[in-house]
Amino acid sequence: MSEDSLKLNSLVRFSRHSTHLHLEEHGHCEVPAGCGGVVLRWYDPRAGVPVLFRAYIPGPSRIFLDGAALASSRPLVAPGHHVLAIELEASLPGQGLVTFSATYDPTPGDEAGRARVLLSLPGGAWVFNTSPAPDDGWRVCDDDPSGWVPMVQSPMDTPDRKSGWGSWNRFDALTRLGAQPLGMPAERTDAPQGARGGALGRWLAALREHPPAPPAAAVRIRTTFEVAAPLPS
Repeated sequence: MSEDSLKLNSLVRFSRHSTHLHLEEHGHCEVPAGCGGVVLRWYDPRAGVPVLFRAYIPGPSRIFLDGAALASSRPLVAPGHHVLAIELEASLPGQGLVTFSATYDPTPGDEAGRARVLLSLPGGAWVFNTSPAPDDGWRVCDDDPSGWVPMVQSPMDTPDRKSGWGSWNRFDALTRLGAQPLGMPAERTDAPQGARGGALGRWLAALREHPPAPPAAAVRIRTTFEVAAPLPS
């Protein structure tokens, strides 16, 4: 019987047939293999590297990478330019909508060498749009400035550690990486000049202090990042 014909419960099928391949190992609670279980994956870094995506988004959402729905939190991503898109069902100005990171290890096996690829930070790299999209092209095209507004740092409630440990752990990991909650700029209500006294002035002052909550609206979020090509081995 040849080695390649051996199947279940044989480690020979994980043997490396190319010097370019790297072995990725996941165990314990990272995979549905049970305590003590392990999942192995060989990959060729010239074709793609495993990028770890972390996200904390309080509401329902969909995440897309280069137009395709993100089906794994650690997909193989090819070197080069990429577009990350997020669709939220509802949002409010002034509230944190997303905290996000994407990281990969440029030196397999060296956890300390893990590089940051993408962090949710203010400054213009993350933009949002509340206008309905005519099609799905916005998920892959990042050169259309129409209607896109930079996101800003916004307050976001910390997940409860006891009732939602998974969400809390994810949010804590994002915070330690340096990712910040981003949202839409809060709307302001300014009183017109000359309307400082009387009932109208008091009403406007109360409106400024307690503005009515705007209706929740769907929002589209987009940013880009680069994955560096691997160094020649």
